[in-house]
Amino acid sequence: MEPEELRRMLSKDAEISEPSGNKLMEATIASVGDLVRIVEREHTGSFQYRGQRCSDQELLPTLTRPGFPAAAALAKGELLRHKEEHILNEFRTRFVAYGRDAPEDELRLAILAQHHGVPARLLDWTLNPLAALYFAVKDSDMWKDKGRCSKCGKEDCTPVV
Repeated sequence: MEPEELRRMLSKDAEISEPSGNKLMEATIASVGDLVRIVEREHTGSFQYRGQRCSDQELLPTLTRPGFPAAAALAKGELLRHKEEHILNEFRTRFVAYGRDAPEDELRLAILAQHHGVPARLLDWTLNPLAALYFAVKDSDMWKDKGRCSKCGKEDCTPVV
C-alpha cells in the first residue's frame, strides 16, 4: 500500500512512514478507529498481535528479560531450563496451598503461572488487535508523569502493536 493511500484511510493526524531496508510500512495511529480501519482493510486471514508499552523493548519472555530473577541466574551460568523448572515447582507448591490442583502438564503450568505474574518463557499473543492495543497503552499514563519510559528510560518511547 502506498503511503498516500494509507493517509487517506487514516485520520488526518496519522503519520505514515516507510522504514528503510524493508518492505513494511509503519503507521502512527491517532485513534482506535485508525487501527480498526487498517486491520479491516489489510489483514485478511489469521494474524497474531502483541501490544507492548515500549517500541524499543525486545521480544523477550519475562523469564529472560534483563532485571528479572532468571536473568541474574543466567549471568551466573545457571541453565535457563533449570531456573524455569525451579520457578514452576515453586509456583506449583504455592498454588496447591490455595486448595487447587496445579496442572501436571508443564506447558499448562507455565501458562497458568504467567497468568499469575510469574516470570515464564512464554510471550502473550492475541488474535484480537484491540486486545493488543489495550496492553500497549494500558500503563502509558503511569510513566508519562515521570517523563521517561519505565522499560527503556527514553523520553520519547511509544507503545507498539
